[in-house]
Amino acid sequence: SETFTAKVTRCEETHGGKYYFFFDNGQVWKQVKADRERYKDCSFNVTVTRDFFGFKMQPQGEPRRIRISRVK
Repeated sequence: SETFTAKVTRCEETHGGKYYFFFDNGQVWKQVKADRERYKDCSFNVTVTRDFFGFKMQPQGEPRRIRISRVK
């Protein structure tokens, strides 16, 4: 599996409750499934892991993983 770390510098919520995550390296990723989680402070480090189904983002220090897809 492929893994890299990055910093989320900004988030934007869509009308459907999904988020766009803007990374410090210029990449933009979109949340695949909406959840009840809200991101108020959008400045955190993440680990992104590629698996058989695509990509998962794990915020540093949190147990949950968020399924994401790359937009840019």
